[in-house]
Parts: sequence; C-alpha cells; structure tokens
Amino acid sequence: MPETLSLVSEVQQAGGSQTVCPSSGSSGHRNAEGGKPMNVPAILSRQEIVNILEMEHGLNGGYIYLLELVPLIEMMWADGRNQDGEIRIIYDYALKHLAELSREAAGEEILTVEEVNEFLDRFVHQRPSLELLKTLHQLARSVICEQDGKAAHKQRARTILEQCLDIAAAAVTHYPFGAGERFMVREKALLRELMEELCLSPDAIREIE
Repeated sequence: MPETLSLVSEVQQAGGSQTVCPSSGSSGHRNAEGGKPMNVPAILSRQEIVNILEMEHGLNGGYIYLLELVPLIEMMWADGRNQDGEIRIIYDYALKHLAELSREAAGEEILTVEEVNEFLDRFVHQRPSLELLKTLHQLARSVICEQDGKAAHKQRARTILEQCLDIAAAAVTHYPFGAGERFMVREKALLRELMEELCLSPDAIREIE
C-alpha cells in the first residue's frame, strides 16, 4: 500500500475520519499522542497574539505574519534534527509567503528579508524549547483558523498540510524503509493533529497526490 494511503488508513482508524473545527470558544486541540483535548486558549485576536510575542517572549511582533511556518517547523523538529532538505522546504515556503504578503498589501513591505531571516535563524537553525514551541503552535492556530469556513482558509490549510508532508518525507533516516516506516510515529501524530485543527479530513492527504 502506498505510504500516503497507509497514513490515511491509520488516521481513519485513530478516529480522525471526521473533523471538528476549533471555534472561538474552544480549541479542539488534542495532544500529540492523540489523547484527550488539551486545555489551550480559545482563538486569539491579532493584538493578543502580538502582545504575547512581544511582552511574554520578547519576540518581534511582526512574527505574527510568519506563524504559518510553525506547523512546518514542528514537523521538522519532530525527530529532533533539522536536515538540509527540510530546511530548504521551509525557506522556499517562507519566500513564497513573503511574496504573498506583499501582494496582499499592494506592494507595501510587511516584513523585511532580514526579519524573515531572523525568524528562521531563531526557530529553524536553533531548536526552540518545547514550551515556546507549544506557545507558537497555539498562536499559529489562531492565525490560520481566523479564516475558518472560507475558501481561502481551506486552500491555505491544504498548502500547509502539503508542505508538512514534504518535510516528513524528506526526513527519512534510513533506506530501505519498511511498510509504514517512512513517517515517524511523532510525525504521524502531528499530521493527525494538524488535519483536525485545520478541519481537513484524512482524504486531504489522498487528494494531494
């Protein structure tokens, strides 16, 4: 069975065939092992996100525009390493995302290339603490889900999932790998969690093929 179809089957067996979109009142967030929902904040406003970045973590508030990269970064660090192939995928996506931000702002500069590089240096080339990564995950969820129910959100969610699949596939540590071994257990757990939070069914993986 192809690896992606095997992953679809595993997600369905884990009870992920139906998705419940997070709302402003509850998170719908499950822990990485597929357990009970975790107690995480409801969807935050953009100002709340900026305040958390700046006041609680001393980070650039402009990083709010780069939080879509967080699921990719989580996938990369799932095995505790940042491999060259994974880094290239994240850099390519970051450049495309920066260009998209510029187009949406009618050419106005939202972030400088230097700011993007600082973000990547901080979180891609250095492994963030689990606590900080968890916070970034929650903030990213608010940003990505703010367009929940809209066509733009669905397209964005599928693009993020596709990038995460590419990163997981690029992180194979040995060849040949056995059936079901292309993706690590932790990577599969993150993919299940991501699909649930982005309101994507397991069929979204098959449709990417």
